[in-house]
Amino acid sequence: MTNSLKVFADTFSREADAIEAAFHASAQCSVISEYKVAYIPAIEGCITALWDAWSRFNRTVLLNSANGPIQGTSGTIYTPTQSRTENQAIRKLASDSRRQSNRIKLSGGEPVWSGPEMLLDVCQSLELPSNHPLHAAVTSATLSLPYNISIANPIPEIRSVRNFCAHKGDKTYLVMGRYFRPGVLNTQIHTRQKVSGISRFSHWVDCLKVIADAGCS
Repeated sequence: MTNSLKVFADTFSREADAIEAAFHASAQCSVISEYKVAYIPAIEGCITALWDAWSRFNRTVLLNSANGPIQGTSGTIYTPTQSRTENQAIRKLASDSRRQSNRIKLSGGEPVWSGPEMLLDVCQSLELPSNHPLHAAVTSATLSLPYNISIANPIPEIRSVRNFCAHKGDKTYLVMGRYFRPGVLNTQIHTRQKVSGISRFSHWVDCLKVIADAGCS
């Protein structure tokens, strides 16, 4: 029986929903003001958790697709040129990352799974079929959301905010600040601002779930 990508999108959706609930429960948590930019550890923990869940989703989809064949929710069967176990796939990616023309970056011996700029090289290294949907879904410039709006893909924004949470400094703050509205000074205000009637964090969750579904189609 052919395995299905649907289970991975569903698992990510449940985890993202649980992280979103934790985010909304953090409203009364303590603010840390000793750093020059005030922050709430509980909120930043939710941002980091969401990005980590997204990275693991990418990893799971790619490595299971490399071990294919595997079926998308559209009914399409995706079969790699050569089937590889998880360990074999990671060794292949690590080897290919040493090529000068390759954009695969390693961290802890594995690719940085959340990096959209290297997904195409990862798919090619693992010899996934060219019609595999994950790369196109993740790198799409715009998304169509269930509440009938089209918006810019927020993955670069989420990554920059998460990077500041994990590595506070002038450089990461400057990159994150490019996504702030005028007058916004910190992650608490930014993530709680309304986007299409919901908090920006909930908006991120909705967007990533849409991308996950498209990447498993």
